[in-house]
Amino acid sequence: MEDNTPSRDLVCVLFPGLVKNEEKAIQCLGGIKQISQVYSQPAKKRLGLSFQPDNPYVKKIYANCKKATGVVLKVKIKKTKVGNEVNREVVSTSVVGRVKKMYKFEAMCDFQYLPVHREGNGPLKCVLEQLLPSGLDDVSFVTGPAPMFIVPSNFTRSDKPTNYSYTDKRYISKEIKDTDLHCRVRAERGTPVVRFDFNLVDVLPTEPHEYYMNRKAAKVKIFPELENEYQTVKKMFDERPILSQNLIRYQTKFRISCLKIILPCLSLYMMSGPWRMLWVR
Repeated sequence: MEDNTPSRDLVCVLFPGLVKNEEKAIQCLGGIKQISQVYSQPAKKRLGLSFQPDNPYVKKIYANCKKATGVVLKVKIKKTKVGNEVNREVVSTSVVGRVKKMYKFEAMCDFQYLPVHREGNGPLKCVLEQLLPSGLDDVSFVTGPAPMFIVPSNFTRSDKPTNYSYTDKRYISKEIKDTDLHCRVRAERGTPVVRFDFNLVDVLPTEPHEYYMNRKAAKVKIFPELENEYQTVKKMFDERPILSQNLIRYQTKFRISCLKIILPCLSLYMMSGPWRMLWVR
């Protein structure tokens, strides 16, 4: 091994793929200009990567700059073929430089959107040219019908995947005694979940859970006016099946403590989808 001290400071970029064409790999990273801007401002910018550089509908994945300790070696190997075997012999090795910074892509890269359209049973066709103006389009580009290609407002809240332990829903039913109505100061734990994620697979319940109805009945014994408030909110849901808690509070002036008892008896709270953060009848 040659005795030469590494004098060059290099930056390592761990490309998430097998690089066969260096120019295309640089284009996926945004080009030399974008890479230089990220390198000059590592605290403000992150290195982005897109497997479809010409498609603006692709969600990029980003890599943060991390400190690293390593060297880059240049190794020359001589290959000789003897029969069916290939012998490899190291001829020389040299140190190219030292690595002090490294960019590593740890985010998910499955959110790659390509605008495609299919007419009947025909093949899929890319409609990217019909969506993006070329600079020479006439008025018909704006007035004509546009392909129905709508990209989600956000793909995921976190770039990195998280582990989640799935468990069965367990409802804990507790008997409510008249002697405990005035002594309860904390909300009971283990209550059934009234929140749902939007999907087209699960069947949503059509009746309120027995726990919430029992809780309302117990509250009515202490505060009879709650029944009138319940009927008022029910009438609002009959007129409009989707409401927000703030809208109900604004129109009815009811206390939020009462709405926490009434709303689970009449509707479901959506955690995601087009009716996110709304109560649906």
